[in-house]
Amino acid sequence: MWPSLITVVLAFVVAFVLFYGVPNLIEWELLRFTSPWLASVAFGELLGCAFLFVIGLRRTAVAIYFLASAFAAYLLWSHRVSPASMVWITGLTPALLASALVAYLQKPDSSFYPATRHGRR
Repeated sequence: MWPSLITVVLAFVVAFVLFYGVPNLIEWELLRFTSPWLASVAFGELLGCAFLFVIGLRRTAVAIYFLASAFAAYLLWSHRVSPASMVWITGLTPALLASALVAYLQKPDSSFYPATRHGRR
């Protein structure tokens, strides 16, 4: 039990750093050189949503990307949150979903076929 639990937790942490930490650090640096609109709205959720798209959750990835980008645009437009703070808010949903899927796939009994419908392969 413990080795599989450790594998799942480790997979989640590594994936979360990959899908949340690294893109947010890049976005943080982009804020210094470009407009917040380009850095936060266009780039913010790209890596997590791209992963979801590649593994077959295409509609989910596109929907999350556009909803999160619209939310980021609203936050920038309304000045409710500073661009530096918004970097850490908007990419959280796709990163959590992608990390949870990576952790789920590490379970020995996991079977995940997102591209299939109605049980057919």
